[in-house]
Amino acid sequence: MARGQDVLEEEDLGLGVVFAVAEDEGNCKPFAGLSLLSQVCVEENIPGTHLISTIDAIPACKRVGLRKPCNEAREGIVLLESVEGMSLREIYLYYCRQYQSKPNSVLLKSVLAEASGDFSIATIDCSGNFVGDKGLLALLEVIRVCTSCTALLLPDNGIKNAGVECLVHMALEHPSLKHIDLSKNRITLGAGKVLQELCAKNPNIHKCAVSGTRIDPQLQERIQQRINHNIEMTTA
Repeated sequence: MARGQDVLEEEDLGLGVVFAVAEDEGNCKPFAGLSLLSQVCVEENIPGTHLISTIDAIPACKRVGLRKPCNEAREGIVLLESVEGMSLREIYLYYCRQYQSKPNSVLLKSVLAEASGDFSIATIDCSGNFVGDKGLLALLEVIRVCTSCTALLLPDNGIKNAGVECLVHMALEHPSLKHIDLSKNRITLGAGKVLQELCAKNPNIHKCAVSGTRIDPQLQERIQQRINHNIEMTTA
């Protein structure tokens, strides 16, 4: 059953994916999987389908993994026209205000440089720091500026599918990022789908850790296959 979504690959089409992507909805709304299935069947004009649910499902255009990766919150803020003369701390604090998120004390004390114009950080390690989806947004703006950053470590940070989608939106065009660690976060198939797309479209990605998550083992394997291909192309 084709859904007309570029993110999904041919091998992944099927009702099982529809139910799995609805998993997060099911955590907060009963019968969300049935509601999503009903809506998809109606959208695709499946003959003989009468699974009409009275519960509203999230439209396909708003489901992580069934749309192209995006960062909707970024469309509503004022981006810096120039970062000349600014430090990473100043940039981070500016975007915390824009996104209305609380600055992370560990980032301010131990990770982000205070020196103006010093964007040479190679690794941003926020392990076990509970940045969360909203707190992640300002950090992603910092990483956009740090074009030499190669590793982003975010294990056990309370990140969900929506946060992963925003991360992927940034990482798709990042020139140096190679290592992403999202292990021990509460992410599911939707996040796995956008990470798979990232690994397919950005050949610089050589490691993507997702152990301890709820991403299906088969999808984890496909992500790793993409990464192996990237590494082979680099060493060829």
